[in-house]
Amino acid sequence: MAGWLTVITWQSFLVATTYVSGTLVQGLLILNYPDYGYQRWHGLDAADHIAEEIQNAPTVIPLSMGVSTLFNGTLGFAMLLALLFCMPSDIESVLGSDTFYPFMNIYAYAVGSNAGATAMISMVTAAQIFACVGILATTSRMLWAFAREGGVPFADTVAKVSRIHEPTSLPLVSIGISVLVNLLLALINIGSSVGFDAFISLIVAGYYSSFLLAACVMLHKRLTTPYGEIPWGPFRMGRRVGPIITVLAIAYSVLVGFFSMWPTTARPDAVSMNYCVVVFGGTMLFSLVFWALYGRRYYKGPVIEIAGS
Repeated sequence: MAGWLTVITWQSFLVATTYVSGTLVQGLLILNYPDYGYQRWHGLDAADHIAEEIQNAPTVIPLSMGVSTLFNGTLGFAMLLALLFCMPSDIESVLGSDTFYPFMNIYAYAVGSNAGATAMISMVTAAQIFACVGILATTSRMLWAFAREGGVPFADTVAKVSRIHEPTSLPLVSIGISVLVNLLLALINIGSSVGFDAFISLIVAGYYSSFLLAACVMLHKRLTTPYGEIPWGPFRMGRRVGPIITVLAIAYSVLVGFFSMWPTTARPDAVSMNYCVVVFGGTMLFSLVFWALYGRRYYKGPVIEIAGS
């Protein structure tokens, strides 16, 4: 269940990231060319889970996560403050931006020209496009790892996903499958933006559900196993602080996951309804049925590979 939830969530994240990249470009076009005719299909051509490929991962991965969170959180908060101070007094005009992204209008208002705003927005757009590469790397490796353990259906056909391409040391088949899935999911937006939004709404609930499972397992281990017998990594929070942090993480994951499934209005219609609960429930049902019919016989569980062993 955790495997399928994580794989499908990352596939959703990949299509959402590329979608945002495409619509950012569209926003720039709308900002500079008000007569531009927006079409949903115009934005479809935007093209910590790779620990096995990192040396000394138990130390490097936690440090990287902590430093990146601190660094990006600080810069993000500073950018938020700057945007708030530069926001025009007519907030409704910003929120109702034709570009779909209010920050574009704030940039244009702050610098006093579309040309200056375009230069600033282009840096954000470039960063978003570059992020697609990292998201694709993670998505493909999640699929590859799950396939390597026998977690993918039709094993005889999809087993090639678990083969690493030796000259490049890349899981090229899983990368290709992820790209293909991304393209197919993007086509949903042409027919129905509601259907597309329903699928990518799984991201938040899927993420925090996987976090919740890991935190619950960790808490159970702490409460049922003597402290000295737990195989700790290079970082730990001690006997008292550790369980408190884990409980807080569980509470926060439950809270965020719960409210991520609620609509944004009190009386939603078919368009404004949040279909996350449907997609999430469908993912859970699929994973349980898959386990009963296939996974319990063929799934090998976590496969540990150590170079040189």
